[in-house]
Amino acid sequence: MRTVLTLVVLFVLATTRGHTQNLSTDVYPTDEELFNAVVLGEISFSDYLTLKEIIANGIDSTTRYILDEVPNLAALLKEHNALPTELEQEQQQPFIAIPITTREVTGEWHHVFYQELTEQERSRYRSTLRLFAGNTIRAKLQSEREYSGKERFTRRSISYRNKHSILCELIVGNFTRRLGLGTVYGYRGKLLASSTKLNNESILYPDYGGANGLYVYFKGKSPWSLQALVSINKDTEYRIASSATTVTWQNDTWVLATTGGFTRLTDRINHTRTTDSKVSLTTRYMYDAGYIAAEICSQLASRGGFKAAVWEGRHRFSQADIRYAGWWYDNDYVDITAGSKAGNFRHRDSLVETGFDYSTKRTGITGGFLKTVIVLIPGINLVQSVVYSAADRNNYNVQSLSGIIRNVNPHLSIRIDYLQKTTRRTGTSFKADNQQTRLEARVKTGTLSMRSYIGYHTKTNQRDYWSMFLRLRMKSIQFGNIDIWSNVAQLDFKRRCINYWYGYVRNEYRLFMNLYSGFKLSHRYNRHTEHKHLTTITMEVTAQI
Repeated sequence: MRTVLTLVVLFVLATTRGHTQNLSTDVYPTDEELFNAVVLGEISFSDYLTLKEIIANGIDSTTRYILDEVPNLAALLKEHNALPTELEQEQQQPFIAIPITTREVTGEWHHVFYQELTEQERSRYRSTLRLFAGNTIRAKLQSEREYSGKERFTRRSISYRNKHSILCELIVGNFTRRLGLGTVYGYRGKLLASSTKLNNESILYPDYGGANGLYVYFKGKSPWSLQALVSINKDTEYRIASSATTVTWQNDTWVLATTGGFTRLTDRINHTRTTDSKVSLTTRYMYDAGYIAAEICSQLASRGGFKAAVWEGRHRFSQADIRYAGWWYDNDYVDITAGSKAGNFRHRDSLVETGFDYSTKRTGITGGFLKTVIVLIPGINLVQSVVYSAADRNNYNVQSLSGIIRNVNPHLSIRIDYLQKTTRRTGTSFKADNQQTRLEARVKTGTLSMRSYIGYHTKTNQRDYWSMFLRLRMKSIQFGNIDIWSNVAQLDFKRRCINYWYGYVRNEYRLFMNLYSGFKLSHRYNRHTEHKHLTTITMEVTAQI
């Protein structure tokens, strides 16, 4: 009981201070909902491109760390006794890859086509082909065309996995792996441009934010294991070539690892280059109630020295689940290949040797987060998330999400939450940029689920507004899966008008044994644009062979 009371006090203190990785109460089933979040200012366009790529490729057990990029989801180790909220489970679902478990299936083709019903009749598509040879060999080829007409390959790879072999994994092509906690190498996201058409350049260097090359993972019966990779990405101006290796020792309690990496960024026009060499030490201690892990990183090149430290952990009390992480990056930390934890504070950095200018959320940044779920009494949970990321005391982002959940019965739950986002930049006064209060209800039966909420929002230098949301999902043997979505994102009661609304009706249906279809009709209304109405038809087909 004393532990629970202590956690409640911590919860209240964090809430009243207004502190704040990126917090959100929104769910993004497809990349269309992601784009609406960009229009509403909930995520940046660079975040949209990253999240769109993650949705298109999916996350499996080997890449769960990529959930760090998804708002409100901090990717820690998945434990059987964790206390995730229903909101986090729904937010995670669109980004998790659905595995193929039927042995008879040797391949799958998935094609999505989007058509805008406008005078320009713009369209785009994404096509993905996956092939399987037993349970060990898989191949993937993916291409896309945007509304702009840009058509290119976005991923192609072939992989071998066998946990019973010394060679546990081999990947040729595109992949993503985080070595250690990622200060040397991880999922960085796109830094370079790509070919604008399906040509040799596009197939050799796809438009993908991960690695492009070779990855191997060796592990025998001993406690030692080895991971190594090489990657080359390039566009018309720059070329990034990287290599990294991790040696790991592990038993039932401890994990010890060391990682070394080398990266060379070359200006292909001026023939100048920047080199980046890093070494990291990683340790993880696992115990019955959780774990704690830490990593320190040193650079060996011109901007050398001790440059980064990250840590993360999780502890499960009898009536509470606590997850936490922290990070510190030096002002000279080179953020070209990193994939370690960071917050949502972004700024520009430049590598003067090559004139390479890029956006970073690590260089010169310090921060951390704390997430808790507390069972006050059976049926009532208290949730809290706090994220802080700063360059200095005059430049920082702070977010806090607090909520209380009442599980009325197995079919009904009610949630009240409060989200506050605070930003400060040099030359501005300390102010709360965004505050949101919501009342949410969830209803579940055998074939029907409903989520609905009403919210009140305040933003600096903007009028206050309300939001009203409803999502219905139904499962029918006769009609398939039906998803109805209505989001009145900005409702101005004083002016008696709707500023922004987005909704859709989506149907997924099994046509034959291994043939599935999907149809989606969506509409967006934006009062502040010249063409206020936009209707889009999305058609999907999935064929298994």
